[in-house]
Amino acid sequence: AAQDVTILVHGMVVKSGEASQPVPLSDLSSETPVNITVIAQDQISSSTYMILFSRVLFPPPHPPPPVPAPPSLLTYISLGPPSFTTSTSAYFLFSTPGAQSHTCALDGVPPTPCPEPMSANYSLLSEGVHSLWVQAQGGEIEALSSDYIWTVDTVAPRVELRGSPYGFVNTSSFPVRV
Repeated sequence: AAQDVTILVHGMVVKSGEASQPVPLSDLSSETPVNITVIAQDQISSSTYMILFSRVLFPPPHPPPPVPAPPSLLTYISLGPPSFTTSTSAYFLFSTPGAQSHTCALDGVPPTPCPEPMSANYSLLSEGVHSLWVQAQGGEIEALSSDYIWTVDTVAPRVELRGSPYGFVNTSSFPVRV
């Protein structure tokens, strides 16, 4: 008996013995099943075979993590003069992990390589406020700079007592001029 076979793949007719057109799964939601129907008929009877399958949606692959920026490291000044000093010289120790050398700028002058890779020594400083700027150089790092501010004060304050009483005093206050 001659048979007539009709094949439907997701509603599209496919000739017997030929491949179907690709089923565009991207157009389907995860709940939409793909339906393959095979209908075989002869002159007396008909048989229908149905295959239903659903695609499983996996979560999209995670994008690769962003490439981290080079580490930013702070240049740490570990030793310097006190905030207020009478000394006209100043010695500094500083460090930045991974740095090969440092650049220094004293009192706002353009930066130059520091006298030593991890230290600087300055002398003959004038009276007043001073600042040291230090930044690491070299390597694969982006270093943040550090500032150090201190004051050199070599002139002692002048104190003059006016009308200072000699001996014992029977007052609660007397004038002082500085």
